[in-house]
Amino acid sequence: MRKNPPNPTKINSAVPKGAFHRLFIKQQTKVNAKPGTARLLKTFAEEDYRRIAKLIAHWLNEQPHG
Repeated sequence: MRKNPPNPTKINSAVPKGAFHRLFIKQQTKVNAKPGTARLLKTFAEEDYRRIAKLIAHWLNEQPHG
């Protein structure tokens, strides 16, 4: 019976990962980042959804000028 390879997005984490994190994991071999840099980039990728949500909320709350 053939075993499936481990899913890199689920290793060492019970928390679901965002789309940016999954994209980074897929591209990490191409980036060839050092472990410290890789952790930093993953952190940024995970926090992107928060910044995007804040930006959208800001746009929705803006008053039209004129």
